[in-house]
Amino acid sequence: MPESMEMLIVGSLGVNCLIIDCGNNEAVIIDPGAEPERILNSVKRRNLNVTHVINTHGHFDHIGANKAVLETTGARLMIHAADEPQFVRAVEVSKMYGLMAENSPPPHLHLEDGNLLKIGNSVIRVIH
Repeated sequence: MPESMEMLIVGSLGVNCLIIDCGNNEAVIIDPGAEPERILNSVKRRNLNVTHVINTHGHFDHIGANKAVLETTGARLMIHAADEPQFVRAVEVSKMYGLMAENSPPPHLHLEDGNLLKIGNSVIRVIH
């Protein structure tokens, strides 16, 4: 069970970005789609150590702040392998909508249905 959770609505498309305090000084960010400064300010304000970033899928509005968040936190990035090819298309696809996004660095780990991720005192179950 997470210690606490905060949802930020980020970017022009209003993506739900979750910041989860998993306890034991570890946190996870899910779908940092945009506004990395805002996300990181929330992390800093809550004095969290982000160890993992999870993308639910690879659309540009869900991965747009991956690079900045990873560079600042040193977290490990995770996504399902089928969505990784979209990481290098974020700039191209976002332009089709008149928006700007940044391509994502490659993931550290591919998620699969049923994976159990132990982060801090919490366990996150992957449902594909």
